[in-house]
Amino acid sequence: MPYSSWDDGASQNKFAFGMMISFEFLQPKNGKINGQDMVFSFSGDDDVWVFIDNKLVLDLGGVHERATGSINFANGEVYVNNQSNPTLSSVFNSDSDTFADYTSHSLKLFYMERGRGDSNCSIKFNLPPRPTNSIEIVKSLANSDKEKYTSTDFQFKAYLEDEEDRNQELVQYNAIPEGTPYRVKKNDSLTDEVRYVGANNIFTLKAGESAVFEGIDSGLWFYAEEVGILSDQFDRVDITDWKVTYHDLNEKLVETSNGKVPEQTETYLARSEEKTAGNAARVEFKNTCNVKNLRKLRITKKMNGLSTTDKFSFQVYLTGQNGQFIPYDGGYEVINKASKFLREGNASSQGIISDVAPDETIVIDQILSGTEFRVNEIEPDNSRYEKPIKEVEEGSCDRGRVTGSDGKIALEKDAHVIITNTLKVNLTVNKVWSDTEIKHSSIYAGLYKADGTALRSYVELSENNKYSDVFRNVSSSDLVYELRPVTVNENAEFTIHGKGYVKVKENDIIVAKANNTDTKYKVSYGEKAVSKDGTMITQTITNTKIVTKLNLIKIEKNNKEHLLRNAEFALYTANDNYTYEESNLVTNKIKTGSDGRATVNGLVPGKYVLKETKAPDGYSLSANVWQVLVKDDQSVEVRLNGYKVDTEDGAFFIENIKLYSLPSTGGSGIYWYMISGMVLMSTAAWILYKNKCKEVLGK
Repeated sequence: MPYSSWDDGASQNKFAFGMMISFEFLQPKNGKINGQDMVFSFSGDDDVWVFIDNKLVLDLGGVHERATGSINFANGEVYVNNQSNPTLSSVFNSDSDTFADYTSHSLKLFYMERGRGDSNCSIKFNLPPRPTNSIEIVKSLANSDKEKYTSTDFQFKAYLEDEEDRNQELVQYNAIPEGTPYRVKKNDSLTDEVRYVGANNIFTLKAGESAVFEGIDSGLWFYAEEVGILSDQFDRVDITDWKVTYHDLNEKLVETSNGKVPEQTETYLARSEEKTAGNAARVEFKNTCNVKNLRKLRITKKMNGLSTTDKFSFQVYLTGQNGQFIPYDGGYEVINKASKFLREGNASSQGIISDVAPDETIVIDQILSGTEFRVNEIEPDNSRYEKPIKEVEEGSCDRGRVTGSDGKIALEKDAHVIITNTLKVNLTVNKVWSDTEIKHSSIYAGLYKADGTALRSYVELSENNKYSDVFRNVSSSDLVYELRPVTVNENAEFTIHGKGYVKVKENDIIVAKANNTDTKYKVSYGEKAVSKDGTMITQTITNTKIVTKLNLIKIEKNNKEHLLRNAEFALYTANDNYTYEESNLVTNKIKTGSDGRATVNGLVPGKYVLKETKAPDGYSLSANVWQVLVKDDQSVEVRLNGYKVDTEDGAFFIENIKLYSLPSTGGSGIYWYMISGMVLMSTAAWILYKNKCKEVLGK
């Protein structure tokens, strides 16, 4: 209003005027309206004072040019001409930065214009007014910030004093009946949506919603209940600035433990105290999620085969309050393979989480059971990577029902999604023979997945390509195996020129041509070698000719301590029944040394016979034939007359019988024998004479 009338004769105050604005407003959750900070701002001249709950918060008093001021109710910050002023916390001497959620407050603005020249004034605010002639029932969650991803319908009843029986000593209540309309607020903003109380006088709200019943006499008593609460999902319900009691299905009062409803009470209701609509028009039921109900979604990045320094991005969706997928735009943390915390961040408005390295895991927590999820990788360059493979860890969640769902968060379970990528590479296979000095036949090599599944791609390795070839643009996890012809009752994995082939496993024995002779080889596979740029892998297959040695120890029969030198033997290849031909000689140059030992090197698997061709001096030549078996595992077995020959340190004992020693004819030693004989004979004659004499005398 102006300070003077146009005809009062005053000259100084003709253009001076003032203005006062006042209203009550509601502090929304976290001080935000539709995701934006709740702010009151002013710009202009001259005097401006803003009082909140009758305390001066914004002071722009005095004559001045255009000035600015603002109050932010989300963080409590106050600014005048872009300079920080005392915050709401300091003005109200509070431990909190701003007001408690859903509390009512008053705002008063006083404005004065003193100048005779130009004037400007701009006021901007998004403060919601405190509702009147209505009651509001609010649903929120105490320990989760995922309200907008919660599609659970919470059930309520509201009771009003019977207007016909008002002012009675005992207040009579009636439930707001079925069919009564109520308006819906979402995130503290009133919408055009109207719902109706349903059967059994129950109305429903999702987390973050409010039911506004209008046209309520401010003098009526009322109370509200949240009903059908499951204790294994929500074990506590608080009502902001109200007392609350818990009751079971039989209306019996439920005692709490540490403020929580015990799980033995499976279903319960939370009832507010009674107040008049004029004193408290707003009832907020704030549920605390049971730890069983508040779960995590884990998303792990893995590489199949080669790893990489590349980073990957994911798009995450959770079901919203309408039960359909919406992008997740909340917080997350990243941990490594050892579950060590690495960093935290917020997903974009499109639900995108970026810069995730192999073996890192994204963790999104505080998700309520029943929430469905979908995770997609933003696919990397398909010229370098195979199509990613997504799998949900078995038993980590329930089956989802929404189209495209990866699963549904379950009680007491943390869902785990694993997305695996595979680099594409050129895979070179090299074939190496242990006996390089001879000519070998060609072999086939086939390409397999890491799980052993044949990929139907093969190459022929021969002298023409120096036993080397390349599989191009394949997965880095793929493997190459040497192939062999199928045997009876085997299913072919490859068909080459009308013949079936299967893989040769590590350490399997194959028969290949060496100088056109069938020769046994053991097959082994080397570790993959990766090029510096990660685009080429080399795998080597080695065929090692199976050879072993035969160790002998020549001893005197029944005397192992007596080792015999210069014994000679011959070794022959034998038939299956150990018969042999002299023409099958392997070697006749086996001779024991001074230690009685001899070794035959280079024996390939098969059957042999061993004969002694020359005995050591003073010993008879053995007529025995020893049977020698060289096995594929390079072990050796020697038998004589069907019995295994004893060994020592892998050497087989071969025995010889010692010859008797006789004197030579005409030698000097004969005289000693003659003299000894004559003495014996003389003694015998004398004894005979004495005996005869005794006989004669006796007669």
